[in-house]
Amino acid sequence: MPRVLIIGYGNPMKSDDGLGWYVAQALSVQIVSRDVKVICSQQLTPENSEEASRAELVVFIDAREGGSPGEIHHEAILLDKGRLDKGRSRSFIHTHALSPTAILQLSNELYGKAPRAFLVTVSGQQFQDGDSLSEPVSSALPNVIARVKKLISEE
Repeated sequence: MPRVLIIGYGNPMKSDDGLGWYVAQALSVQIVSRDVKVICSQQLTPENSEEASRAELVVFIDAREGGSPGEIHHEAILLDKGRLDKGRSRSFIHTHALSPTAILQLSNELYGKAPRAFLVTVSGQQFQDGDSLSEPVSSALPNVIARVKKLISEE
């Protein structure tokens, strides 16, 4: 059972939207440990909640719109477990675009555990069809990888 789950997501055929995919692929080669599981995915799915429930730490990696291209952001994902409304929380299961918060809410509701989690994002420059990252986002890759490794090492 991995202690850390890394989920890099996005569409690698939509230029900078593929950032999470590229970072996850790099980390899957750089981090070889039974304590760390790395997933590359085009989008978050309800199945991610089961894997999240088994981890102590989950790191989500994605591109974002807005901000200066190549700018790196990271934030803790916090759930107010006292305010979760079970009837309401089920409504996000039917969407095609689950958020990291929704994955943690599902994990908590279905498996009784929502681990510590962070979202690491990079402001993108272009999201049109294309199979490569823009220069500012590509230049940010080493720093994103370093930031994710630092979050893991602090666990």
